[in-house]
Amino acid sequence: MRHAASLFCRLPILSLFFFALFATLHAQERFDSSTAAATDTALARQLLKNSFVLSDSSWRQAEQAEQIYLRVLGKNSLEYTECLRSKSQHFNAWGKFDEGIALIEAMIDIRMGLLGENHLEVAKAFILMGNLYRRKGEFDQAMACFQKSLAIRTKLYGEQHLATAPDLVNIGITLSQKGEFDQAINHYHKALAVMVQADDPLVKHLIGTCLNGLGVCYKNKEAYDKALVFLQRGLAYAQKVYGENAYEPTVYHSNLMIVFKRLGQFDRALEHGHKALNWHLQVVRKGYAIGNVYLNLSDTYRCKKDFKNALLYGQNALEVAVEKRGEKSDDAAYACHSLGSIRQDMGQFDSSLVWFRRGLNALGYAGEGDFAKIQDLRLLQDLLFSYNLSTLLWYRRNGGSERLQAAIAAAQEAVALVNHRRAQLRYQPVSNLVADAAHPVYEAAIATALIQGKQEASTAPIEAAFAFSEQSKGLALQQAIRQTGALAYAGIPDGLLTEERQLKIDLAGLEKKREGQLSKGLPETDTAVLQLSARILDKTQAHDTLLQQFERDYPAYYRLQYEHNTLSVAQIQQQLLQPGQCLLEYFAGDSTVFVFALQTNRFEVFEIKKDFPLEDWVQRLRLTLTDRRLDGAEEYADLAQRLYEKLLRPAQSMLAEELIIVPDGVLCYLPFEALLTAKPEKAIRFKDHPYLLRRHRVHYGYSAALLQEMRDKKHIHPPVESLAAFAPYFDGDTALLAKMFTLDETMRKDLQPLKSSGAEATAAAKLLRGTAFFGKDATEARFTEVAGRYRILHLATHGKANDQKGDYAFLAFSEIKDSVENELLFAREIYNLQLNADLVVLSACETGIGKLHRGEGVSSLARAFAYAGAKGIVTSLWAVNDAKTKDLMVFFYKNLKKGMNKAEALRQAKLSFLEKSGPEEAHPYFWAGFVGIGEMR
Repeated sequence: MRHAASLFCRLPILSLFFFALFATLHAQERFDSSTAAATDTALARQLLKNSFVLSDSSWRQAEQAEQIYLRVLGKNSLEYTECLRSKSQHFNAWGKFDEGIALIEAMIDIRMGLLGENHLEVAKAFILMGNLYRRKGEFDQAMACFQKSLAIRTKLYGEQHLATAPDLVNIGITLSQKGEFDQAINHYHKALAVMVQADDPLVKHLIGTCLNGLGVCYKNKEAYDKALVFLQRGLAYAQKVYGENAYEPTVYHSNLMIVFKRLGQFDRALEHGHKALNWHLQVVRKGYAIGNVYLNLSDTYRCKKDFKNALLYGQNALEVAVEKRGEKSDDAAYACHSLGSIRQDMGQFDSSLVWFRRGLNALGYAGEGDFAKIQDLRLLQDLLFSYNLSTLLWYRRNGGSERLQAAIAAAQEAVALVNHRRAQLRYQPVSNLVADAAHPVYEAAIATALIQGKQEASTAPIEAAFAFSEQSKGLALQQAIRQTGALAYAGIPDGLLTEERQLKIDLAGLEKKREGQLSKGLPETDTAVLQLSARILDKTQAHDTLLQQFERDYPAYYRLQYEHNTLSVAQIQQQLLQPGQCLLEYFAGDSTVFVFALQTNRFEVFEIKKDFPLEDWVQRLRLTLTDRRLDGAEEYADLAQRLYEKLLRPAQSMLAEELIIVPDGVLCYLPFEALLTAKPEKAIRFKDHPYLLRRHRVHYGYSAALLQEMRDKKHIHPPVESLAAFAPYFDGDTALLAKMFTLDETMRKDLQPLKSSGAEATAAAKLLRGTAFFGKDATEARFTEVAGRYRILHLATHGKANDQKGDYAFLAFSEIKDSVENELLFAREIYNLQLNADLVVLSACETGIGKLHRGEGVSSLARAFAYAGAKGIVTSLWAVNDAKTKDLMVFFYKNLKKGMNKAEALRQAKLSFLEKSGPEEAHPYFWAGFVGIGEMR
């Protein structure tokens, strides 16, 4: 018993001994485990680092790192999310975007759980997801991700902090890919504004991305001079920062290849293209981006008619696309379109159709207008147009009703897609680039419909051809005019309307200041310019948000703004035209000029083969009308008569007493009244020439639908006063105006005093019982203050077109000393006026000309006044003469006082001017430059 008891008594001591031994062994085990974990973690860290350098073994290294972190730290760790990031980049490189997005979604959930919603690491994850969505082509989802990241960074650091730059750059890239280039440029500018003072490796990379992005935007806006400035500056920057043999300079070489190709400098394009290709072949060999290099090399060789090399590089592009993205991918579709275009240029239409059909299949397009599933609608448009054109060319060569039906179906699908794309651009005027790209689509559709009409002896396809012509014209202006009505009559509260109007005024003011800085020679990357760009972006976003609110909360606004009804032939004949009128609508295609002629009871279409240099003839005619008035008399007489024979003689049977001309393309610059119906006996005797003016009353429209819009437009506030005339550059004695009809001629340029403008303004005001403002009283502020009260606005001042930036054409008002304003009223500002005028007379230089956009017409001051609410406009096509303009305008207002309509009053003024002028003064330069647009009843 003693033994047992003794052992029992010693048990606690033994327990302590064994516990101590166990603790020692456990501590050793923990030490060994900790050491092993540290070793494993270090290995995982190295594997993970290696995995980000994409190679054949890097995926396996990412998986090994993931397994280690799962074992050592578990899923809920930042280290594990880095493994997800690495694997998502592999999926990105392989084109498996859905798999990559799923990994980043898991990454975001873990990081939010560990760090909270508003943490920089969460913002970084949203950028990764946005890039995957962008690569997938889902741009709206990408934008949402980048905006979430931007919101987090703004909350953490503030709006102007360097940390926001990556989001601004990524939003800029996405907007550029969506085709919203102006918005993209503003985001790049804002990013540069927050980066300009920083010195950081990340900043250097982002600055390079911005320079490249700006170059790409200007390339896509067809502003190639600016594109070259940014791309060449970016190339030099990349070579300095990264060295010649790095990836970054290669990106610039690729984009410079495209710009030089567009400029027709094919050898320089190939030089840059092969530099990019050599880098890829030496460094990456089978990387994703090499496919784009192959594609652009193929297109450049096609432009050079080197079809052998074009086919070689096109096939290489297709092989890369199929290997990296699969047979059904946008990249494969691009390559198929390139190969089809080469075969089309070679006249191998059967082969081209096979390639275009394969491209449509690669996009996943099932036909019948199923556009919702397609991300790259521009590529789809190109494929449908090319398929239509090849089918049409095949039919013209071989005939066959089956091919004709295929061409008809493709044409209808292509036009439907164009209209779908244009309808998507709601919060800004329709892109001129979209309209320009659509022009050949409409041309092919018109040609196809006319062939169908002839084959089937049916009028329906011919009327459809006219509808295609109408759809191609002036949609941006039509939207702008409708928006004015929508804002006025949709029941939106006055407070919100005031806010919307003030945002537009603020935007125009900021853009005017930025343009002023640029006009001084400052670069776009200057700090002051960048700050203005950042403010412009903020105002633009606020305005877009407000318009979205109008669409959401006021259904009438949406209906009035977006429900467009095109006019049928019958509607035009019954509602728009009067007996004795003929509407001549031109569509100037690349191979054919189509003329649609409508009277109240007749409709004809004329096809003019473009076997003559139309653009050259119009340009030379304008030179003989302006710069070469005397020594160019013979050339003028020849060109004016030849243009009449080409453009009007075919439609001779349809010409009525009054011609309403809807021009297209270069014809927008042509004064039809100055064309000659026969060869004159003596070219120098301008007084006796057989001008079209002598036979017909002529005025113009942007489209038939816009003629009706301008005619039927309801004034927001009926005008309460008759006429306001402004003569800012008359500085003489107003008491002597009645005696000033014999002053010397003064050309309206260089903003010199316009001595005859005072007499002109006085005559207009006296004849129609209006008010005239002269000299220092004729300020921009006075004009914008009173313009909405008058039925007629007469502006006798300086005007200047801008053929690069149509929105920055301007009218000059009286300068105010020591004022920050330059007293130049830009077209961009005129958009924001609320006019109630039946007539605006722009008695100034170059008010009807500017940058030409196919499908949208000329961006001019006249167009801006139509935008602002004017029903009819008298505008000028060149720099006019001061004294002779005064004489013409006095005749015009006398005729209005007699009760003539606007069109007849202008025609009779020109005829009176001819009758009372000497032989040289009768030159069309002095009277043909003024034309009437819009409602001229």
